[in-house]
Amino acid sequence: MKKITLFLLLNTLLISSATASTALRWTTHDGLKSDFTALVNKINVSTGNTLSTSDFLLIEDRPLSGTGFKTYIQIINQIPVFGASLRIWENLATHDVVQLEANLEIKSALQKQILANEKRGASFESLFENSDPSELLNAVKKEVAKNSEDSSFGEFNFHDVFSIKQGLVRIYKVRGRRGNHNVTVSLETAKVISSIYKPFSTGDLSNGSDEFSISADLFPIYEQTEKDKLIQKRVRSELKYIKNLRPNVGAEDPYVNFRKQHYLDSTMDPIRGNTEEGRAQGYWSMDWIKAEALRIKEALPVIANTFSADKASAVFLEGRYATISFHPMVQQAFKKLPFTLSSSPEFKPDWKETILDGKSVVEMIPFGSFQGSALFSAEEALGRPARILADHNPVEYMRDGFDELQVYFAINQLMDSLHSMGFNDPELSTRPFHAFLYDPDISMRDNAYYTDDTINFTTYSSGAQNFARDNSTIWHELGHGIMDRLMGPYIQLADTGGLSEGMADFVAALVIADVSNAQSFDGSTDFRIINRTGFSLTNEVHDDGESYGGAMKDILDAAIAKFGMDGLKKVTDLTLDTMRLTRNNPGLTANDWFNHMLYADELGKTGVRNSGELKDVITTSLAGRNFSLAGEKVAQFVVMNLASNSELTSSSPASRERPIGLKLKVEEKAAYKLDAKVVNSNVYAFQFPVEIQVHYTTGALQGAIHWTGEDKTPDHTDRYVLNTPNDVAHVVVEASGKCDSINREDGSCVDYAYIQVVEAGKTRPTAKKRFYLRVKTQ
Repeated sequence: MKKITLFLLLNTLLISSATASTALRWTTHDGLKSDFTALVNKINVSTGNTLSTSDFLLIEDRPLSGTGFKTYIQIINQIPVFGASLRIWENLATHDVVQLEANLEIKSALQKQILANEKRGASFESLFENSDPSELLNAVKKEVAKNSEDSSFGEFNFHDVFSIKQGLVRIYKVRGRRGNHNVTVSLETAKVISSIYKPFSTGDLSNGSDEFSISADLFPIYEQTEKDKLIQKRVRSELKYIKNLRPNVGAEDPYVNFRKQHYLDSTMDPIRGNTEEGRAQGYWSMDWIKAEALRIKEALPVIANTFSADKASAVFLEGRYATISFHPMVQQAFKKLPFTLSSSPEFKPDWKETILDGKSVVEMIPFGSFQGSALFSAEEALGRPARILADHNPVEYMRDGFDELQVYFAINQLMDSLHSMGFNDPELSTRPFHAFLYDPDISMRDNAYYTDDTINFTTYSSGAQNFARDNSTIWHELGHGIMDRLMGPYIQLADTGGLSEGMADFVAALVIADVSNAQSFDGSTDFRIINRTGFSLTNEVHDDGESYGGAMKDILDAAIAKFGMDGLKKVTDLTLDTMRLTRNNPGLTANDWFNHMLYADELGKTGVRNSGELKDVITTSLAGRNFSLAGEKVAQFVVMNLASNSELTSSSPASRERPIGLKLKVEEKAAYKLDAKVVNSNVYAFQFPVEIQVHYTTGALQGAIHWTGEDKTPDHTDRYVLNTPNDVAHVVVEASGKCDSINREDGSCVDYAYIQVVEAGKTRPTAKKRFYLRVKTQ
């Protein structure tokens, strides 16, 4: 029998919403103690299950701010049960249960299914012994290769899990270039059962005796406003928490010895690669590589991180909460750099397709990165220029060295602001974030993205905004990191991921309110989080996030209006507590989020929030957002693609993850007829007349495809009016074979027509959907 390991369990709860047969939630009202045996017995009494403590495996036990938290997963024959978990929050002083949530399978049903499998020869033992790892991996590779938006096969891990519906399956999590592929394969048939692709999210205080600060003139919020392009003034700021000592890397990449062998996807094994015996047989794992990289970094000698009169030593931005490095590919991408790059202690692996022994293989390349621009004096930090170059030339920006100062400052500001408003969880609130600048990948251009404790900045096209100088974007990306830390490694969102984008926007809004003292400034009303977007009226993750973020911003504004700046602290603390109370949830919905927020409000916080103090603010802010805590039927925005007679959804053709592929000559055009209408409900009724607007150049990352609509009106918008609920807008969108800009490696362009609903008397849309195409010019 295969032995279970902690690594085997990673991401068990990430792949799908829970399929468990019983679900329950208990709170302080139930008067329970945290004795695990007693709790399992009570679960059995309440659900009719026959579980024992041996049917669970503890995979997380950590203190949070104010509570202790544990996650157990249900197991059968030492294998995790798909989507089944038990999560307990307890008062560490009294051992009272603050909250218990369980999503569990009935044990007798599991045993019955196992017997049925064994009768047809599909026992656990036979499946493990007879399954061919290479065959399974090849099935995953073929599935990933089908993805037109991201067919890259990079870092991956897998684990085995038992499901009543699917039997014993192996779940692979594959990191692509722009997102993660989750592919489930049957161990019995070696066939892919399901495949889900999600793009990356595009988010103990020392006494300072071993740290110092440098003054610099920086942007408090951003360099320029998004709409009017108003250049903002730099103000004297502090680059705090810089360490007096830093690793002495030397001239050579500290991870160069890793590259003496090949790390192929075919020999990557998260189990055998973690053992000496497995590695002796040629296997490896990312866990082992990362642990070795950390060992190398910690073994590096240290050197004074100080200025000297003869410039023999310099200061690099290695701090308590932030480290700044250049992407490892900058030297290769930008030939003949007019300055010398020095190696950084930060490890950053890359995945590439390469030819080995005449065969095409996918290989992990272990790289170090490069240090940013050395500071040779405090005066130099004050004098670094913040030039805006027409072509955003990355080499010139590297030479100037300003962007790294701005990013370092922004990371510190986020940590300072959140620490002052309740972010004090052990380890989670002190772990640093790593920043990598100038990722040269063309498919990531004009962006910033977050993954694995790192915030990554790309290069920028002419006319785009440099996000390394936009603190609001930096705080948004780091907001994903705050959510990751507090909501846990096993959290699974039940919708498109809108909560992640919306809450990342909201974390940024909390920091902005703290920095600005909730006062207006240039561009303060232009943020995406200020909106009227309703729930269930979108088909894209960022638009979906507007309903979450917009509702949360309404809560914040109402609280500040009621309590002054104390309202900011109350709402921040409430939000952080809600994140903690939804930790590792296997299928978090919008209703779950706001119900947990109301429970966090009910619990209160001594010295910060009274019990129930924000209830009315929360419920009032949800009104008008096409939302029902009771689960009533909500209003709809329906867009039908007449060519396929299918509705435009977050997973349909023409969605962000599945753009319709076209191969056209420059002079050719492709037209699509779309019928758009709105449907009222008791929860929300649209105010007529409503205008259906089709935008081609005004949305985020729009403009790559040359749409016919771009030339129709001065503002590049098509407009249709619906006067009654029975009216239908007959929309036509037409794309040419010309790409105004290339944004994919194969020379194609991906873009979308933005279809929005604006109600009578309103200026911001209530509903939004995106229609994506991918054009390859012939």
